[in-house]
Amino acid sequence: MGKTLFLFFIITTGCLSMGKYYSFFLEDSSEKSNKEITPGIAVSVIKNGREVYTKSYGYSNFKTGNLISSDTNFRLASLSKQFTAMCLAILEEKGVINSDDYISKYIPEMPEYTRKIRVKHLVYHTSGLPDYMELYDFDNRENPYKEYVTNNDIIKLLKIKRKLLFIPGEKFLYSNTGYAVLAVLIERASGTSFPEFIEKEIFNKIGMNKSIVPLSDVTPVEKQAVSYDGWPHFKPNIEDPCNYIYGDGTVYSSVNDMIKWFRAIDTNKLISHKEKIFEPGRLNNGKKISYAYGWSIDEYNGEKIISHEGSWLAFNTIDIYIPERRLWILVLTNSSKIEPDIIAEKLITRFE
Repeated sequence: MGKTLFLFFIITTGCLSMGKYYSFFLEDSSEKSNKEITPGIAVSVIKNGREVYTKSYGYSNFKTGNLISSDTNFRLASLSKQFTAMCLAILEEKGVINSDDYISKYIPEMPEYTRKIRVKHLVYHTSGLPDYMELYDFDNRENPYKEYVTNNDIIKLLKIKRKLLFIPGEKFLYSNTGYAVLAVLIERASGTSFPEFIEKEIFNKIGMNKSIVPLSDVTPVEKQAVSYDGWPHFKPNIEDPCNYIYGDGTVYSSVNDMIKWFRAIDTNKLISHKEKIFEPGRLNNGKKISYAYGWSIDEYNGEKIISHEGSWLAFNTIDIYIPERRLWILVLTNSSKIEPDIIAEKLITRFE
């Protein structure tokens, strides 16, 4: 665990039930104010390139009294995988990486049993790598690693394992390990640290100036939200040994910056053709899977839905893209009890 000291407290309020909370949040009322001390939500809807709906409610930090706004930085959790996959797509377009390459070309110290894993297997969750959360002994205080597990620690951890879960490309199995390794691969191929690469090649290029990939608990995150467990008895949830593993879920961003992200994808500002990142991967037998470059591909009421969900600490997040409507929806929350998919579904219906 990290060394950051935080005033531990629980706040109890007579706040709304979750069902009423969702309805209350979505009401259109100019008189609505943050009368109740609760965690909250920030949402945005982009249609045909225009911001048509943006709203926030609740507190980003009880201790400081800061309210959630469109500038509040939430931990995106697994939405971060979109950025990792985009980094890969950028390097592919530059001819630096080929997705058919074996990962050992870039990370030669990977153990022998991983030699058949290709880059594409990492991005599509078909590598067969074990979950690093199951490999790390968090209760062993004599472990050889730092208090916070790092990406390089994961490479070391993988040497403990004797075999893959399955032959690469044979199955789809969602893998945080794969994206953590992919971030290391991007570092090796680009000659730049992953946080620096994503800042230079994505954040700076499209004006996501407040977004960041923090490297430790002392890295300043501007207007950072704290996440809270419980309802209506709130307890801060801020610590985990895996907090600073990047590639699979460490990006902090806000509604305002994520709007720039959606527009950049829509207008091909980062790569020549956005279709690349939305093209589902295939297994060895040729069967398509329901995952592309950091995006899940599905259907909802007959429409193609491109989306991703994230959850870490007590942050819950979701973003959705419906190509036929040119509709983007983002929901960010700092409460383990708020389900962003419920809000997102209501917004999909509202903006038909």
